[in-house]
Amino acid sequence: MTGGLVALGLTVFAVIFLFEIVDRTNFATISLAGKHPAKQVWSGAALAFTVSSAISVGIGAVVVAYLPAYLMWVKLLGGAILIAFGLRAVLGGDGEEEERSAEEKLGPVPPRRVVLTAFALILFLEMGDNTQILTFEFVAYAGPSPGAVVLLVVFVAATLALWCTAAVGALSGRFLRSRVPAEKLERVLGAILVAIGAVTIALAIDPTLLPIL
Repeated sequence: MTGGLVALGLTVFAVIFLFEIVDRTNFATISLAGKHPAKQVWSGAALAFTVSSAISVGIGAVVVAYLPAYLMWVKLLGGAILIAFGLRAVLGGDGEEEERSAEEKLGPVPPRRVVLTAFALILFLEMGDNTQILTFEFVAYAGPSPGAVVLLVVFVAATLALWCTAAVGALSGRFLRSRVPAEKLERVLGAILVAIGAVTIALAIDPTLLPIL
């Protein structure tokens, strides 16, 4: 049991970290850190990620507990959404434009408001984002009665992964932003999202394709 929980936690951490590190939310964190103290930016981003993970796990827990008959449809919908996000990234989305627009709207922010500004911006960008959907999917695939411990593992692992990416973004600032080939990485991750979405749909239709899940 313990080994399974550790494996689940490591899997959640790795997947969420991978997709968040090149996500538009992380680039927004980098943008803020280029103008404001990294510690304050990280604090606001970390708080926003905590709330976002709690929302994802909470919604997932409600669905698997009270709507088990619709769980397959939830998985199918989640897979379709992931494919849609992936295709948008592969074909060229508006992530960079949205990021620039958000940055322009922020303007100069007084130091005392940096944490609140980072919290509001990151939480807004995380709503319905790739990593939030992935966190929800992990809960859905935990089974019809995942239990409080499993939910806690998913929540903690996802939150820690997001905190780590926020730390990378906050410490990197404009240095990382100016050197990461964002468009190329976005397309590669988009293709991976399409693949994960397709696997999600396939497993929802026939779970025996991968018994471990």
